[in-house]
Amino acid sequence: KLKYLHAALATAAKSKDTNKKALAAAQKMDADAGQQFKARKYPEVMKTVDAALDLVVTIPVVNLEVAPALFDPSSAQKLFIRTRVTLARARAAVSWELNLLALRPEGKETRAIPVRTIKGKGLPPEIINWDGKLDDGKEMVESASDYAAQMTVIDAADGKGVSVQTAFRTDIFASPT
Repeated sequence: KLKYLHAALATAAKSKDTNKKALAAAQKMDADAGQQFKARKYPEVMKTVDAALDLVVTIPVVNLEVAPALFDPSSAQKLFIRTRVTLARARAAVSWELNLLALRPEGKETRAIPVRTIKGKGLPPEIINWDGKLDDGKEMVESASDYAAQMTVIDAADGKGVSVQTAFRTDIFASPT
């Protein structure tokens, strides 16, 4: 939960809409939680972190981890996408959408092209497996290419949290014939 708090504080600090007094109070609570953790007062840590999150989490905070970083769907390997969502205490997740994006260079920029979208209601599952197939269900991602995963979560108050793009690469593999 401390990691969630740190992510929420970083997001709140960057937002123009953040209540600065609430942010300062939550940052103090974060420091207190760190001291409580060092003193092994774990129940107090949880209470402090929960109180701090209540102050700063006004939109969903969405974090993704992707494994393996080098993905080979031609070998029946699956990409594992671990999701972590922090919501304001009084809000529930209504829906989520995971976009898998092909990253293609265009001059000095990189264009993100959606290749697969997975959607659901409520909170996303903790682990989402992807077989490398595109939205049509037939074609597969390209060999030796860059991709990213990005998730959006909508809460009951229409708060929208979007993760950063989490990159991964496909291995060199033979195309199915």
